[in-house]
Amino acid sequence: MYDSIIPGGKYCIVNVGTGSYTGVGLVPPVNPPPPSPLKPIVRIFREAFTLEPKEGDKYIIAHKTFRMLVGHDDEGIVRLIPPGGKEVQWIIVDGYGPGRYRIKAVDSDKYWRMSREGKWGSVKLEEENGDSDQEWRFEEV
Repeated sequence: MYDSIIPGGKYCIVNVGTGSYTGVGLVPPVNPPPPSPLKPIVRIFREAFTLEPKEGDKYIIAHKTFRMLVGHDDEGIVRLIPPGGKEVQWIIVDGYGPGRYRIKAVDSDKYWRMSREGKWGSVKLEEENGDSDQEWRFEEV
């Protein structure tokens, strides 16, 4: 057992800046599901993720329903990884207020950010900006 900032378990991930839940939304009914990007979704469609603590503040994050790991592509879009893909670890650190956290890629200096760009928006990796769009709450399921 590791001493982690957030205990392992099942959580909904909520963006502090927008109040949006994080998920993949509607996914075609194929197996395995496509490597869908994470994006803002409304509360009634909220989706659960599992956090598996690793050494230090590192975690494996997986979509509970699809049992797919969360990673990112070369453009910095945070997305589900196809089965058999490389395991990605994330660092979860304190945010700028109580109960708020930032999620950082282990292999870069960039953090999750809820972007409203494009038709649906997405979760992207971006340089730290000190804004609440890079802060997250974890609601236990």
